[in-house]
Amino acid sequence: MGLGWEFYATELDGDPIGLLVDLDAANDATSDVRAELPLLCRLHVPMPRPMSSGLTSERDFAALEKLEDSVESAAAEIGGRFVGRISYRREWVFYIFVAVEKGALEAFDRCVRRAGLSGAQLEVDLDAEWTHYDAFLYPFPQTLRHILNRRTVEALREAGDDPTSVRPMTHELVFDDRDQAEPILLAARERRYATELESTGSSHRLRITKEIPLDLESIDRTSLALMRLADKHGGRYVGWSCGELAAR
Repeated sequence: MGLGWEFYATELDGDPIGLLVDLDAANDATSDVRAELPLLCRLHVPMPRPMSSGLTSERDFAALEKLEDSVESAAAEIGGRFVGRISYRREWVFYIFVAVEKGALEAFDRCVRRAGLSGAQLEVDLDAEWTHYDAFLYPFPQTLRHILNRRTVEALREAGDDPTSVRPMTHELVFDDRDQAEPILLAARERRYATELESTGSSHRLRITKEIPLDLESIDRTSLALMRLADKHGGRYVGWSCGELAAR
């Protein structure tokens, strides 16, 4: 099951920015899709009635949703892929990867007109490595971890779970060298956490079980701290699980 689309907010050069991104497009890094779609189209569309912050106002949501649906359909029709959109400094910018430039301008211009908007501009640049997606649209690891944590906590609440209840949560970290895992393993044992280090060939998986409340703040605090520790010692934080539920 894919991760689908996600919206998150941050700042860029001191101004707020909202980003909508197709997280599953990251999977194309190991496929032929990127090689087949080397051109990046950036469709700039002025917001009709932006907020003073430069972000989308409630009055413009309907036009934005209509435009997004139209852009996604148009991208598919010309064999491209719509991977994300930003709201920043009173304009929307749509990111679409295509194989050839021909037909893109006409297709996306129709999208803008159908949404009742005007003043759009289209930039087309070579970006065969999808750098704008990887380095700009796609969330940083810490942000992605927060997104996955939030989704899992929301699923728990929708299932009627009590987020204030304390229960065992198992975090998993993976290392290429057993010695990399040892400092974290020893530190966890000193704090009387349950630990398990499983070695299979060159893969060493460290599982740390700790009882914490299943609220987002507590989960973020613990998982982000373990992410930093894993990175410091040359490993990688995989995610956490609680019973049958997992955030990976």
